[in-house]
Parts: sequence; C-alpha cells; structure tokens
Amino acid sequence: MEIVSMTCPNCMGPIKPIGGGYGKCEYCGAKFKLAGEEAANAEAFDEEEEEEEDDFDAAAEIEDYIGSRDCPPLKDMTDVWYGSRLKQDPGKVDAAYKYLGVPSDGDIILIVDNTLFHNGKKGLAITDYGIYLRDEDDDMESYTWEEFWDADVDPLDGHLSIDNFYFITDDSTMEGITGLFDYLQEG
Repeated sequence: MEIVSMTCPNCMGPIKPIGGGYGKCEYCGAKFKLAGEEAANAEAFDEEEEEEEDDFDAAAEIEDYIGSRDCPPLKDMTDVWYGSRLKQDPGKVDAAYKYLGVPSDGDIILIVDNTLFHNGKKGLAITDYGIYLRDEDDDMESYTWEEFWDADVDPLDGHLSIDNFYFITDDSTMEGITGLFDYLQEG
C-alpha cells in the first residue's frame, strides 16, 4: 500500500478524509474531491468526527453577539462592515481577499478597515475559517478558529494584541472587537 501525502494547495495544511470521497484541510477548512485510493479510504471515515469539527459556526456566533444587549453597536462603527453594510460594498470584500490574505473560498463575515480612506488595504477580516489581519507596517497574520481559541487577546492603548501581533484601531472599535473576541473565545 502506497502512502500518499495530502496537503492543501491553499495553506499547505494536512487534508483529512471526511467521507463521500471528499477531504478537508485541517487548517483552512477548504474541501476537496479526492481521487483514486484516497477517495476509497475516505468512504470509511467516521462521520461523527466530522460533525464535531464543524460545530463552530462563526457567522451564527457573531450574529448572536451583535444581537446581544451587552454588545457595543458594531454595525454603527465607521470602521466596521458587517451584515447589510458589507453586502452593499463588494469592493470592501474584494479588498479583504486581495490585501488581507483571506482564501478565495472563505466567507467573509465582518471587516474592520482602519485606513484613512477605507480602501481595505489594512485591517481585519473575520471569516468562516478564522481571522486575517494586516497592520500599518504591512505585516500579516492569520489565525484559524482553533488557534484563535487559545490565543492571548489584549487591548492596549489603541492597539489590539493577538498573541503579540498588534493591530491599531480607534478606542471604540477596539472595545467592540475586543468584546466580540472575548465572546468567541468563551463560547
């Protein structure tokens, strides 16, 4: 029996068979149709394990948080695009894919664009795969949801630090995003 290495072409993460002849990247969540022996092996995959991995629904969790009484009004913040505001600005979504490193098959849920002219070249995107950031120095970082749950998130004088990656934003946006991040990490 030949051992085949299955790696994701998007992020080079390992691809795990999920049944039905498909595989899923363990890091970015991209799904792929498997061929040959890999597809046959995927048929024997335990579906219960797949269900456990997919329990987290980022969009639903964010919607729950934004609908809660304790949430600062993220939808009203000038640097935040979410919901109908995000849908009305496809250029903002395109910029997140282009500049923030969001995978092309990722669903963008929320964007923080803290650039002066809101051109989307720097900021933060929350997606179904995780969180993608680009700071004022053009340094980029991303966190899968599994990585984010264990990350150290700290608000520091106009900065939001995630595992010592500093993201600069105004105080009210930082308060709203920090509250959202706390909520997601507690959930």
